[in-house]
Amino acid sequence: MSAPCSQVGTSFTQDPPHLGNQFSDDGFLQSLLGRLLPPEALPEVQQDLERFGWEAATSIKQLGQQAEAQPPRLVQHDAWGGRIDAVVTSPAWQALKAVSAREGLVAAAYERRQGQHSRIAQMAKLYLFGASSGLYNCPLAMTDGAARLCEMLLAAGQGAPASRGGGRPASEGQQAGGELQAALAEAFCHLTSRNPAEFRTSGQWMTEKRGGSDVSYATETVAEPEQAGQTGVGSWYRLYGYKWFTSAADGEAAMALARELPAGQAGAGHSGGSGSSSTAGSGAASGLALFYVPVRRDAAGRPQGFEVVRLKDKLGTRQLPTAELLLTGIRALKISEAGRGVPAIAPMVNITRLHNAAAAASYMRRITALAQDYARRRSAFGAPLINQPLAQRALAWLHLHTAGSLALTLEVARLLVLQECGCAAPEEAHLLRLLTPLAKLYTAKESVAVVSEGIEFSGGQGYIEGTHLPVILRDAQVLPIWEGSTSVLVLDVLRVLSSAPQAAAAFTHCCSAELNAAAAAAAALGGDSSSAGQALGRACTALRSALPGVEASLRAAVAAGPGSAMVQVGSRDLAFAMARLFVGVLLAAHAAWSGEEEHALLAAEWACECGASSGSASSTAEAVASSAAERPEAQLHIAAVLSGADRQLSEPRARY
Repeated sequence: MSAPCSQVGTSFTQDPPHLGNQFSDDGFLQSLLGRLLPPEALPEVQQDLERFGWEAATSIKQLGQQAEAQPPRLVQHDAWGGRIDAVVTSPAWQALKAVSAREGLVAAAYERRQGQHSRIAQMAKLYLFGASSGLYNCPLAMTDGAARLCEMLLAAGQGAPASRGGGRPASEGQQAGGELQAALAEAFCHLTSRNPAEFRTSGQWMTEKRGGSDVSYATETVAEPEQAGQTGVGSWYRLYGYKWFTSAADGEAAMALARELPAGQAGAGHSGGSGSSSTAGSGAASGLALFYVPVRRDAAGRPQGFEVVRLKDKLGTRQLPTAELLLTGIRALKISEAGRGVPAIAPMVNITRLHNAAAAASYMRRITALAQDYARRRSAFGAPLINQPLAQRALAWLHLHTAGSLALTLEVARLLVLQECGCAAPEEAHLLRLLTPLAKLYTAKESVAVVSEGIEFSGGQGYIEGTHLPVILRDAQVLPIWEGSTSVLVLDVLRVLSSAPQAAAAFTHCCSAELNAAAAAAAALGGDSSSAGQALGRACTALRSALPGVEASLRAAVAAGPGSAMVQVGSRDLAFAMARLFVGVLLAAHAAWSGEEEHALLAAEWACECGASSGSASSTAEAVASSAAERPEAQLHIAAVLSGADRQLSEPRARY
């Protein structure tokens, strides 16, 4: 006789995963910060992250889940039929904005309390915030990028070029320059404020109906000067066109690309359509400029100079109000010379790509943390999963790839802040330019794979919406697309190698120098007599064996140029090989600094994967990789260490 349904249901009840303090549970983050931050800055940063780590696991996570449950909606008309185009967001979304301001998630980068290490501390905090944020990290990325543009233009005294526009008298140019400085200063103040009542977010309006990546060709939005003859930097324009994909449509400002009409074509944009086909379809960047756009509404809430056509219905990121906008004469301030729009917005794009990498690492860490907790709560086949070698191996893989992405993200942050503070050596500047697209493309693809694996680890419950696990995968899927797909980023890598061949030399020199130092540290750790020394030595041997192949491919790519068909067809493999190698170098360098067995095992395991993934490992690397595989007891030990099976998770813990 079968048991009653209630008893059957009870017998299958599982304890859901819990989250603890997101900083206390993440020993690898703590260790990385110990190496990357100066001793005098470390205690304050650690204290802040310890406090914030529990909020990320509790109150902020709850806000993110509420924002997912209450997605934005568009109200196009009021009760009397008037057009208002109101983007209505949930109270949780608005609360996340206030949290972002109070926590200084943008401001921290510009207050520079940690000097030339401030970006590292900022990205560490965003790494804790991202997976809980309900996608509010997306508008923060664009706001950060806009703030950086304002900071750079203010530092350069932007405004002087306005005197060259339209043959105006010097007094008019000075007036425009002063107005530009004032507008940029006001924008910067709001974008970097810690006061929720004053904090504003910025959008990034580039993507149009022709597509998003080839903006030099695809931009059809046109810009007309408000006053005839006043066309210099610092002049006010009116923008007309259709922005097909604008994230954070509730923002108070935007940076937008638009094409200036040639003299004599004023008025062509007044139709409110897609612009002038004669200029937009030319495929050239001439006339393309960058504009700062204050997003205004009147006292009745009616949009001034734009319409919200519709909100996007997306696979994921449903919390984020992404919209199609029709620009019908929105007022905009010209902040770059005509033809310089794409280079002008590049610093903003680079900031958002770093944020993309931080978000990727954050999602990876979240699913890993949930899997580690779940493995302690779930028993199957007679034992808790955390005690079973196969489950430990899966958890070790999740931890390995999360650690690699975090190390790469913080390295880019380290190089970026050096550049921002004027402290970067030429080699570091070249390395930053090369690593930024590499970090974005690699961590994004890693995130989708790791999150998918983590959801599978939870079994059928990982596929159930009520567990809040599927949303992690849906939202992670945007990361390889946002701010340039993988192929677009690969082309960017090729452009860097072509325009600055020194970047390839900087890459290989850095890899070689770090591996030499790590190999020396492995010997100092005791070599064959130390498990950490053995693992680090294996890692250095395997990574050194992989370096010549990558170096040869780099030389060939530099010599052939980005337009070479032979280079392009293999460029994706090259980019991934470079990223894998550099992550291995970073893990080895960190293990050399810490001397901890776990970190050395991370480097060794990564080196084995690096050689296997590249398909070009030498016989030496293969021998090193297989030497550990020949000892099952060694593999059991590696799985136990990297899975965290021997570690206690922090208390208290909150149900996910």
